[in-house]
Amino acid sequence: MKEKSAVQLVLKDLRIYKDKLLVILKIGLPAGIQGSLFALSNVVIQSAINSFGNIVIAGNSAAANLEGYVYVSMNAFHQATISFIGTPASHNDNVEPQTEPCEVEPFEERTSETTRIV
Repeated sequence: MKEKSAVQLVLKDLRIYKDKLLVILKIGLPAGIQGSLFALSNVVIQSAINSFGNIVIAGNSAAANLEGYVYVSMNAFHQATISFIGTPASHNDNVEPQTEPCEVEPFEERTSETTRIV
């Protein structure tokens, strides 16, 4: 504590800033309560699943693995889409983005018109 260096801790200068503490609590307290309730609900659901026996536990585990694979696939598609859409805007601010309409055929019979940056 008594050494002179580029980084040092001075205990007498430590204090709590009320305005910053209130902002932290305003965001952190609800997030902490939400996380606690989510964890508690997972415990209740898992204990209910465990009461059904080994076959249901194995099925739930397999479904959780499948859900993980689906999530990773969806996240990869999401990240690729964000990269594709975000690149022209951040590449050069002087270039106007060019758009063209493209037809997308969803699962329904109708077609919807969307715009894609080219």
